[in-house]
Amino acid sequence: MGANIQTATNLPWTANNSPSNNDPNYRYVGFSSGYGRYEFKARIKSIGHGAWPSLWMFWDNGRANGQGGIELDALEFLADLRGTQSDFAKNATYGLAHQTAHNWGGNGSGLNHHSAHVGTPLSKGEWYTFTVERESDVVRFYINNCLRKVIRNGDQVRQDDGSFITFYVPKDQNISLLIGNPVSSASWLPAWYRADANGGPGPRSDFKPTELEVDYIRVYGVKKNQVPSAGSPLLLQVLIL
Repeated sequence: MGANIQTATNLPWTANNSPSNNDPNYRYVGFSSGYGRYEFKARIKSIGHGAWPSLWMFWDNGRANGQGGIELDALEFLADLRGTQSDFAKNATYGLAHQTAHNWGGNGSGLNHHSAHVGTPLSKGEWYTFTVERESDVVRFYINNCLRKVIRNGDQVRQDDGSFITFYVPKDQNISLLIGNPVSSASWLPAWYRADANGGPGPRSDFKPTELEVDYIRVYGVKKNQVPSAGSPLLLQVLIL
């Protein structure tokens, strides 16, 4: 629910600011970069109701015309939704680490929201390194340096409704790093998992919290809006928090 990492503006990364705010003081500006490699070392220490801890990136107001906006999720964690209330009460021990590339459309692109993702089983309490590599025409996802998903510009990707759509990797966009999501009461989640009280307002009486611990964030990047040349090293700057 709350990371204490501070931004360049001394606002916490969980200040509920908008990542698309025109004022950079209210725009999740802990670190902003373009193409490169992003590593998060983290673990799910405990799993609670509505658990949706995340390590992700969102466009930093610099959308290229006609290309929509990008979101890259190094980790979005959900417990095993095939379980039951009794299973969850006994202490959930694992879930799925969702890694997703979104193109949110808009911005004169003529595109609807489309995405491509992979889910990997993840144990509670173990440290993992979640990595995203972004270039102008490809996005790669890794867990512990194991390649889990490659999405290339023009790939046909399957959507939730079973249809296929051409994925366009947004180019020339700065992205800000974000940590954490509020607990979820989404109606599509099983009632035993949601954070709300039986679908109503307010938290449930048996609410269990979720803990996401982050060891470090490292960014190996090129200069903003500079496309890396083939075979060029990406290690130009490192951020450790």
